[in-house]
Amino acid sequence: MNALRFTLLVVVASFLAALAPQAEARVEFGLNPFNVEEFRALETARETCGGPAASFLCRQLEAELTRIPTKGVDLFFNDAGELMAAFAKQQKGQTLNNYALDNRQNLIPADATIPGGALLIDGDYAVPQNVESGWERLSEEVVEGTFRFDVGDVAVEKTIRVSNTRHTLEVEIRADRAAGAAAESGSTETPDGGASAAGAAPVAWQFTLMGIARVDDPVLKIGSGEDFSTNPPAAPFPNPTYASIQNNDRNTAYALVLRPDPEAEAGTNDGLAAIALGDDRIAFQTELAAQGS
Repeated sequence: MNALRFTLLVVVASFLAALAPQAEARVEFGLNPFNVEEFRALETARETCGGPAASFLCRQLEAELTRIPTKGVDLFFNDAGELMAAFAKQQKGQTLNNYALDNRQNLIPADATIPGGALLIDGDYAVPQNVESGWERLSEEVVEGTFRFDVGDVAVEKTIRVSNTRHTLEVEIRADRAAGAAAESGSTETPDGGASAAGAAPVAWQFTLMGIARVDDPVLKIGSGEDFSTNPPAAPFPNPTYASIQNNDRNTAYALVLRPDPEAEAGTNDGLAAIALGDDRIAFQTELAAQGS
């Protein structure tokens, strides 16, 4: 069986050392339905629809999302477990009422062409098909989402655990080549409704973040051991310790950080690499074997 197995720890972090300490409020942590039309400044995405660089939200305008408020960030997921928005908080435990997509606290750019945590094959995004999903509460501090969908000839199983106190998403993805519903047709639906060939050659499987919080020129970093590279070239960095996309290089604002899960089973992250994909995208990737190999 051709399978891809690796675990990612996604950290949504804010570095706001200049703020004075404030009393922590109580957040109603849990699972809440949220219609896309409830976002303010939705025109930020709508005005791109129909164009060559349409927002990922153009495919979600009538969708119902799952909103998960935590002490550090309020998260919005679609039915495939992709991040539609992530509103970071300036004060721990803050209750947010203004979910404006053009707010700088929303770390997922509403005019981006791919959502947060998009799965790419060799740099190309394909819309998940045949999606099955569900959320459950594991404890007072953790909820878990499970997702199954097809991307061309690849069947994907994804698990996301959201912590109220750690401000993290623990993500595990398993993929089985030649098991997807589109395997017989050998095609994958692309965001514009077209099709791309799903060949038999090995492919790079990439968990990707794009842009951050209305920043025209975000800083990308990839760490390996005690070393790191700022705005690295578009080449894989093996054995990464982290990959981040940040407002700036001074650790004084917001950042999205990918880290290998230190508690992953031995061998889970073999072959894992970090890569900057261009267009302000950062990703963890590994190779998915050719069909039949």
